[in-house]
Amino acid sequence: MCYGSLVHFVTLPIGSVVSKMTIVDARQYVGKNCAVTYRDRLGVEHNKDLHIENLTFVPLYGAYLVGDAEDVCLDKVTAISLLD
Repeated sequence: MCYGSLVHFVTLPIGSVVSKMTIVDARQYVGKNCAVTYRDRLGVEHNKDLHIENLTFVPLYGAYLVGDAEDVCLDKVTAISLLD
């Protein structure tokens, strides 16, 4: 018996560039108020204003931005901009 795997596809506009934020890129935002844009597990884009308190690594999950209101997986972040 053969079992197929579930594959989810995200449709992006033609010419769009998808890049993941790295730990080195995110380190500069620790201690600052930022507007963070990220995608959830369904691919829906969200915007949050966060005071980024820490950057941490969670085994089996990866790097996370620890914010005052929410923690965001760094692999899901698409953009960060300073609010101050």
